[in-house]
Amino acid sequence: MRRKRLISVFGAVAVCAGVIALIWFVIVAPLNSWKASGLEARSQTLSEIQRMQTSIDRLKQQSSRISQNKDQDFLWRADQIGTVTAQIQTALSASAAESGVSLRSITPLKTKRVASVDAAGFRLEFEATLDQVLGFLQRIEYSSPALLVDKASLRQLRRAASDQTQPVLNAQLELIAPIHLGETVAE
Repeated sequence: MRRKRLISVFGAVAVCAGVIALIWFVIVAPLNSWKASGLEARSQTLSEIQRMQTSIDRLKQQSSRISQNKDQDFLWRADQIGTVTAQIQTALSASAAESGVSLRSITPLKTKRVASVDAAGFRLEFEATLDQVLGFLQRIEYSSPALLVDKASLRQLRRAASDQTQPVLNAQLELIAPIHLGETVAE
């Protein structure tokens, strides 16, 4: 009887141990694994949020610097398209003259949308030496308000008995100028 009792106690202990092991392997271990993976995902998400916040702060600083610098306004501004077209043509003519470029024509093109901004287009045709072309392109590149070269075509002109040390080029450029109509900037 004592033996039976001892066996039943061991059996009960074994059953309890089995139930506890079963609970551990079915419920507790998966919960611990789920908790660990959740904490890892949380850590990665917090790192990503920190990286994004740093990026947002940097972009806000850049935006603030751009908006504070009134001398480098990137948009050509006027009340009407004709006015802004005249401003741009005048600036292009002045840059060409300062660079020694011989302009043949400046032709306005259709206004188009570029990167959420309206842009006036122009086709320029001119002749110049290589150095003059480079100087003119640099003036365009660093102009404020902005002028952007959309397309370019350069051809070397063959001239008989030329005393030029550099080749003379015939160039065609298509430029775009970001514009804003409806308000002008007080000067």
